[in-house]
Amino acid sequence: MKGFKTIREASAQDQLDRSPAWIRAAIKHGKIKSEMINKRLILISDDEIQRIKDNPITISRNEMS
Repeated sequence: MKGFKTIREASAQDQLDRSPAWIRAAIKHGKIKSEMINKRLILISDDEIQRIKDNPITISRNEMS
C-alpha cells in the first residue's frame, strides 16, 4: 500500500532504524500515530515516519515493557 508501511518495514535501516518492539512501544504510548487494520496489521504513514525522522522521540526503559 503506497503511503503506509508496516511496523517491520518502518523498522528498516533506511526508515526509522529502530526495532519493531521499540516502534510498538511508541505506538502503545501514543508517541507514534498509526492505523490498526486488524489485530495483527498496524500501518504507519510515510508522513509520520518522516515526522519521527525530523524530530526523534525517546522511549524509556519502563515504556518498553
